[in-house]
Amino acid sequence: MTGRIGTTERLVRNSAGSGNAPALRFAGVGYSYPGGSRPALSAVDLRVHSGEIVAVMGGNGSGKTTLARLANGLLLPEEGWVEVGGMRTDDPAVRPDICARVGLVFQNPDDQIVGATVADDVAFGLENLGVPRLEMQDRVAAALADLDLTAEAGTEPHLLSGGQRQRLALAAVLVLEPSVLILDEPTSMLDHRGRREVIRLVRRMTDRGIGVVFVTQLAEETLPADRLYVLSGGRMGWEGRPDQFFRSEEVQRYPLGLPPVMTFSLEMARALKPATEEERRAGADVPAHEVEPTGSPAPMGPQERTESSPSTGPSGPTGPSGPTGPSEPPGPSGPPGPSGPTGASGPTGPRPRLGPLVAQLGRKATAPLDEGALARALHELGGAPDFPPREPPPGESPAIPKAPDADAAAEPERDAAAAPFRSGEPSAAPLVSLRRAGVVYNPGMPMAREALEAINLDLQPRAITAVLGGTAAGKSTLLQLIAGLLPPTSGTVSTLRRGDIGMVFQRPEFQLFAATVEGDIAVAPRMAGLSEARVEQRVVAAMEAVGLDDSYRRRSPHALSLGEQRRVALAGVLSLDPVLLILDEPGAGLDPQGRTRLMRYLQGWRKGERALLFTSHDLEEVARVADRVVILSKGRVAAEGPTAEVLANVEITERSGLQPPLAARLAASWGGADSSGDRRSSTSTGTVTAAGLAELLISRRLGRPHGPAAGRHPLDDPRVDGSKR
Repeated sequence: MTGRIGTTERLVRNSAGSGNAPALRFAGVGYSYPGGSRPALSAVDLRVHSGEIVAVMGGNGSGKTTLARLANGLLLPEEGWVEVGGMRTDDPAVRPDICARVGLVFQNPDDQIVGATVADDVAFGLENLGVPRLEMQDRVAAALADLDLTAEAGTEPHLLSGGQRQRLALAAVLVLEPSVLILDEPTSMLDHRGRREVIRLVRRMTDRGIGVVFVTQLAEETLPADRLYVLSGGRMGWEGRPDQFFRSEEVQRYPLGLPPVMTFSLEMARALKPATEEERRAGADVPAHEVEPTGSPAPMGPQERTESSPSTGPSGPTGPSGPTGPSEPPGPSGPPGPSGPTGASGPTGPRPRLGPLVAQLGRKATAPLDEGALARALHELGGAPDFPPREPPPGESPAIPKAPDADAAAEPERDAAAAPFRSGEPSAAPLVSLRRAGVVYNPGMPMAREALEAINLDLQPRAITAVLGGTAAGKSTLLQLIAGLLPPTSGTVSTLRRGDIGMVFQRPEFQLFAATVEGDIAVAPRMAGLSEARVEQRVVAAMEAVGLDDSYRRRSPHALSLGEQRRVALAGVLSLDPVLLILDEPGAGLDPQGRTRLMRYLQGWRKGERALLFTSHDLEEVARVADRVVILSKGRVAAEGPTAEVLANVEITERSGLQPPLAARLAASWGGADSSGDRRSSTSTGTVTAAGLAELLISRRLGRPHGPAAGRHPLDDPRVDGSKR
């Protein structure tokens, strides 16, 4: 998903074939919802040509979903007009033809799933179009294979995970072979592998001449697009090539963040900058270079911090992945640990000259946008080994390794409480304990489905724990089991009483029921018997924590965007002030600014005995926020332990269907390669953040040890299989 595709040859071919007339066009379009305080869209112009990918970004409530629903006539413009292949959507005579030409995948896949089984749902549209049965069967089988749903053809949709339902909705639209495809955040619930497959499918659609509108909150997903439109307050704020937008000053006006590789480059430059200043003081011939702020400091992961590191409060320097906008004042540079870049010259000679590297990485105009470009810059300017990382071929599914003590999980001495979430602290009594816990859906029936098997887990107080895994790994089931919403089919679960646990579901609209936002947030403290004055205090504090201003108080939560609904649902749980806060994909549907604010707030949650448990597909975010991680694979624990220790193991994370943090991938590639060019695993350096990689780069150049491998070089660490490198 890195690097701009949309080749000139393809555009020329498609433009020539269509006479350069757009397949979809918005002309001065405006739309307002009944009772809305302002128009959802105003004077929007947009065009999509056949075979073209057009990305649309914008903050929560900017009008992205409204635009998607106007594209195929679900909504009709109040101002201007929308045209599909020369037909206007406000013409009733051609509306059926428009619906057949424009395929729309909703932001919430449950809104368009209607079949009794997965195969029935994919076939539903073809049946309505009267497609011959044999052709229908072939097309359904191909669509299921494209979205990795063949094994689920006979499954009832409600038994699928959120990510699988998102794939199902996409398959049901792709099977219709529309001429224009509208995708409203189609990857928000997918793991990295699923996202890559969706991008691959989009490329295949455009190669067939289909025009695609890709609505997304993720900056990296816009890079393959031919053009990017940025919505702000219902108006079109910017149009052009995605790479030009992220390198321009215009990006400062919108809370959209930067592509992860660019953010990583800026943070790494900030971590390396003290070394360049020392070079200049030593008289090295290195010019001074300005490093642009990323909007947030370059924090270390929980296991990379030292005792002298700054605290990690809600507004502390250990913010989440991605910038909060360059307009924010930069935080202090994150010190990269005891062997950081400000030490003296090492035994191999004077410190490497890092000024040119910092100059390239530290400015948006020159910072790399993709991983390959970053690896080349580190090699050419920073002296890093020339082993650029590779991604495993799509569809590659090597065997999942067993968790370290899986075979002996039943032994009493192996079932002791997990190690403390931070080394050096005494083990505390766990808030939650699971012993060989399992969950089977529909037990004793033909549709029985094992979701979890033999789970052994302890949640410690004051800990932030992330549950990771690919689509359908069992993450949501585990969270509901811990919350007491599901009983274990086997094993035991010792958890807190119901009033001490607050949970936000993967689909927040399932827990919104009051007529107004303030009424919904006030339900929990009122049921707890608090006075109205204290209820009001809780409501104000919760709304502030999730970024909802007073204008939302009297609005209906059911009329909000999905991202705004997620904020309301979270505020309703925060107002309860639970001991254990459980969040299922808390960042899904939030714009980057909202996600950053949320993660900073959650870092301050673990006060007293409180703890946080959450799921995420963003391992960069997890590396910054979590103390411990649990990796699930096919319902079993594949790995569990301190965040940096687990996520630095590239082999385990990739085999579990996850994308390791960028720092871990680069550190692993520096460890060497075999004759086939395959990467070796980095299992002990604990490098999972930009600051950690900066420290590793300098320590390698100076020939001194780095990370937890005291007294030995990272290359002497054993491989995952126990052999030496």
